Amino acid sequence: NISELRLGVQTINKKVPKWIRNNNIGKILDVLPRLSKIGIPWRAELIVGLPGDNMNGLRETFRFLINEVKPTFIHAYHLTVLKETELYRLVNAPTHWIRMDKKSFRALESYSYSEDELKKMIIYSVLITSFYNYFASELQEKAGKYYNYAPNFEIITNKVEEQMAYFQITGFPQYEDGVAFWKKIIKK
Repeated sequence: NISELRLGVQTINKKVPKWIRNNNIGKILDVLPRLSKIGIPWRAELIVGLPGDNMNGLRETFRFLINEVKPTFIHAYHLTVLKETELYRLVNAPTHWIRMDKKSFRALESYSYSEDELKKMIIYSVLITSFYNYFASELQEKAGKYYNYAPNFEIITNKVEEQMAYFQITGFPQYEDGVAFWKKIIKK
């Protein structure tokens, strides 16, 4: 039995250098929707804060996944820069390619987004993934096949953007906070 496949889509933003993004959009569109159609549970994993990305690129990545690829789950991770990688060598370079927190190694800003924009990107990602995944948290099993019944991207992003201001005031939500938040909102 397969409990879940995890696939690193990371981003589809072509402004993120290929050596970081390293994915093939054609193959993603060819192969991954087949998993969803036959009910194999799989999770698309994104990275928030890649150099070259910004809020518009992040929204487009979510739109692409939700409307075209339709994974069972989506998770988004705040970019953590690993030591001894090419990206790490570019940290705090005079070109401002990327700046990271010295304790957590998480991205703080890059040439393509400010620290404030990254905060909004992270809040947006937590809210949109927890909303989308809400519709898979009550997975309906039909002959061993799993599906996500989330609405389309436009509906989801409108709901998320209605709630963003609250989290910009109260601070970063954790994924679990997003799940609890949507359970209250959706059941109203």
